[in-house]
Amino acid sequence: LRLIQEGGGEGEVYNLDSDQVTVGRNSGDIRFPHDGYMSGRHAKISRRGDQFILNDENSRNGTFIKIDGDVVLKPGDVVLIGKQLFRFE
Repeated sequence: LRLIQEGGGEGEVYNLDSDQVTVGRNSGDIRFPHDGYMSGRHAKISRRGDQFILNDENSRNGTFIKIDGDVVLKPGDVVLIGKQLFRFE
């Protein structure tokens, strides 16, 4: 999971090595404490076999690809979590 910086540059890479990774402002494996648009525990990515499933954790601002339930991530998908833009690789 690669963070996309303002202006489109490539940012930090977050390896999805465990079966479940959570993203949030103050709780989770990947944290962005200064992102006021991100909920404390915003979203999770779960590994099921060779697939990665993105799920919004009832965040107040949603997770875009706007989802309702589970979504299988495909290489190249771009996801907005809070104010952080990620590309799944």
